[in-house]
Amino acid sequence: MEIVGTLFQILLAVYLLGGLGVSIYSILFERNLSDEPLFGIKFLGNYYFYSGAFFALWLMLAEGTQTLLFFIPDTWGSVDEYGDWTSVREYWSGFIALFISGAIFWYIGNAEEAKKIQREQNIKN
Repeated sequence: MEIVGTLFQILLAVYLLGGLGVSIYSILFERNLSDEPLFGIKFLGNYYFYSGAFFALWLMLAEGTQTLLFFIPDTWGSVDEYGDWTSVREYWSGFIALFISGAIFWYIGNAEEAKKIQREQNIKN
């Protein structure tokens, strides 16, 4: 059972880092994955990779914001139903990271939509 858990963690890490890498590549080289999916496979479009990039960015930002919130004492928090201690710093870092990740990907989505509209207007002219 431990092997299955380890394989799942490896596959999840590959998905998250792969999504982040492909998303950065498609943004830098202005490749729209919804028009031209990776390897010609429709499933490997922009939603697949952007969701992986979103969660990878969220996890990285959560760790970073937890460090930035050093001034919140570890004694503030609560015990959940499993008996595990969760500090207020962990809650707030996850929330802030989720908000920042959402704002970044909202901006990326709007930028891609604007590029798509601009390309359509250039084709008409």
